[in-house]
Amino acid sequence: MKITKIIEKILEPKYKKAIKDYFGDRVDEFWEELDNMDRSILFDDGTEEFDGHNPDHIERVVVLGLLLCVSAKAPLELWRLLLVALKYHDCGRVDNQEDPAHSGRSADIVQKMYESKNAALASVHAKEELEMIKIAIQHHSLDSKLLTAFAKDSTQYQLCAYLKDADCLDRVRFVGLDPAYLLTPHAKKMEKFADWFHSEYVWSAE
Repeated sequence: MKITKIIEKILEPKYKKAIKDYFGDRVDEFWEELDNMDRSILFDDGTEEFDGHNPDHIERVVVLGLLLCVSAKAPLELWRLLLVALKYHDCGRVDNQEDPAHSGRSADIVQKMYESKNAALASVHAKEELEMIKIAIQHHSLDSKLLTAFAKDSTQYQLCAYLKDADCLDRVRFVGLDPAYLLTPHAKKMEKFADWFHSEYVWSAE
């Protein structure tokens, strides 16, 4: 499902307005970029379940990451980079099993996408930005303690933290989400929303 369709179909009007207000006078640019995704790159095990790492997970994580940025009033340039990381953080998966190494493979795929001038990465304007995105993807399945290498007010830390939190919030599709693993105060307030959003997403997709 297109990200913009999910927003329009599932989210309450107050969230839609908050997103549009967040994008401001760049709303057309960012609205279009939400759906600029190379779905052939995404992991898909071919099932129609909603408890794995298939494209449905990516779609929900993008929306959760966007709402985190809206809530935190994160800079739009941070969102521009985060969106790429959210879309492709699991593209290196080969199955749904525990596999910390998939984050490195995902980063490598994004590197190849950039080198081949894949149109889905048109929003990445420099190699320095690509490296920041890759670092965020590499860290999303690793211990959060490793983020101490970055200053908490740095763009790199924020990219890593928002990606980890958005991914973690969608763990409501499993039995449990431990809020202790959430890094940002805004994510800690979104646990109930994430559960509601997952239920509404599944209902809308069926």
